[in-house]
Amino acid sequence: CATDPACCNVAWDAMCANAAATDCSLLCGGALPVITINEIRTGQLGADTQEYFELVADPGTVLDGLHYIVLGDSPTGEIEAVVDLTGVVPASALFVVAEPSFTLGVPDMVASLNFEDNDTVTHMLVGGFTGALGDNLDPNSDGVLDSTPWLVLLDAVSIIEEAGEEEPYAQPPNCAPSSTCQQVGDPPGTPSHVFRCGNFSGGWHPGRADLSVLPLIDTPGAFNACDVCGNGLLEGGELCDDAGESPTCDDDCTLPACGDGNPNMAAGEACDDAGESPTCDADCTAAVYLRRQLNPAAGELCDDAGESPTCDDDCTLPECGDGNPNAAAGELCDDMGESAACDVDCTPAECGDGLVNPTAGENCDAAGERKSRNLNSSLYSLCHVLVSACKEKDGDGAGTPGQTPTCDEESTLAMCGDGVANPLAGEACDDAGSSEACDEDCTLPECGDGLVNPAAGEDCDAAGAETPTCDIDCTEAACGDGTLNFSAGEECEDGNLDDGDGCSSACTIESGPLDTGSDTGLDTGLDDTGDATSATTEPSTSGRPDGSESGEDDESSGSSGGSGGAVPLDDGCNCTTSTSTSTSTSGGRERGAPWAWLVLLGLGVLARRRESA
Repeated sequence: CATDPACCNVAWDAMCANAAATDCSLLCGGALPVITINEIRTGQLGADTQEYFELVADPGTVLDGLHYIVLGDSPTGEIEAVVDLTGVVPASALFVVAEPSFTLGVPDMVASLNFEDNDTVTHMLVGGFTGALGDNLDPNSDGVLDSTPWLVLLDAVSIIEEAGEEEPYAQPPNCAPSSTCQQVGDPPGTPSHVFRCGNFSGGWHPGRADLSVLPLIDTPGAFNACDVCGNGLLEGGELCDDAGESPTCDDDCTLPACGDGNPNMAAGEACDDAGESPTCDADCTAAVYLRRQLNPAAGELCDDAGESPTCDDDCTLPECGDGNPNAAAGELCDDMGESAACDVDCTPAECGDGLVNPTAGENCDAAGERKSRNLNSSLYSLCHVLVSACKEKDGDGAGTPGQTPTCDEESTLAMCGDGVANPLAGEACDDAGSSEACDEDCTLPECGDGLVNPAAGEDCDAAGAETPTCDIDCTEAACGDGTLNFSAGEECEDGNLDDGDGCSSACTIESGPLDTGSDTGLDTGLDDTGDATSATTEPSTSGRPDGSESGEDDESSGSSGGSGGAVPLDDGCNCTTSTSTSTSTSGGRERGAPWAWLVLLGLGVLARRRESA
């Protein structure tokens, strides 16, 4: 069955059919068999004893007449290895050629390979080879083959060294880009093992140089283990493959990402439950208090990495009475309620703090309220001592209770508002609050004391002065109430809201003819002839903001009509009164009395004159 060009034109027997088909296709331009390079190992760590290459083709394909050559060496383009193939592809469809030291399997052909694994080389499967070992096919080193001593190129793959000087020849124009014209690298070094995925026509991938790492990626005599996550090879749809988890790759050959449900310890993930869970925070750390990582699934309501005004150190919201004192939230103690050391408001138990704490030995504390004005600060430091001391002595050493400046008779601390009057403690009365007979500060009620006591009939109390809203008698300021109040804008006050009687309904002084239809109001002292007497009614000077006297006698007050600002007191009935009325300068509640007497006197005179008429 030797190669014979005539075989293309003559019949051959069945025994030589496969050989004739291969040879005739190469020599006569017929249909070529599909034969490709499938796996290559050019070296390993240590001595290179496992070099091999693997071809894939239909079982029974005859390889005689084909050559496996390698281009490389310095400067570039030199044929550094030539293998004259012979044999038939077995039933496995894989044909392995290896060195005599090969132990990774059983080779189909043994040959001396002497592959380079530290520079850029191009492995080729050719037919009709006429060249020789050492020929330089690219003498000008431009990456373009100047000679091609073969009839047909069946397959070519360039193994790239990142910093190599040699040119890769598995590229145009040396071959058309296809599955049989490819390059493969593994920066920053040079791969010692490469293989296809998938078999026959897939892309090339780098393997591992170290044969001691299991599982082995090499599969001489078997189809390549493509798309196997964990073999350390980036294959198929893998985003990464570091033969296990690494800081840059999960063990499922995906990129590490917190929340993907695949915990990666090498990437710093302590857990990954695809979100927060009772055992894992959303940042893929174990659910632990005080990490500033809020995890409601773990029962956290807050997490400020410690106590804060808004979060307890157990990651719950601060609340007085929860048993967890939080100083940042204003809690100085928290015993889940009242205790001997802690009040119910989470402050230390202290006499005088306004909170009665029986557990701390208190039987009173400002009636259980914060009334700082009523508290005697001198009692603060005495509370714990005197609560028990009051029960056994009153200062007389007799061991019997009694009233003292600090203790009431019933052995409780003297405190204004406790309902027990204690004169020794400075209390004039104590009705447990304001009453008709007692102010809230335990003094007797008095208009002008500055304390408003409605129970004692006070509407207001300006501490002895009139104000725009408060009369000097502690009643609300109102025109017509009979109490003159300059601060409220009153010029006169006749106790009514009538106009035409000398004092208007707005408590301003009226001038001109008076209304004779009414005999009420203040009367002036006009004689029977209608002449005005010298009598004028002059308003009190007390209560003026500037202290000046208003209503002083005018020298022209005796003129007809009561000119000069005097208040005419005659209502047209020709009755007279006393010739003059002195100006009142008294203050307080007695200031309105002379006016009232004048009114009564005028009314009496009118009554008598009408009876005589």
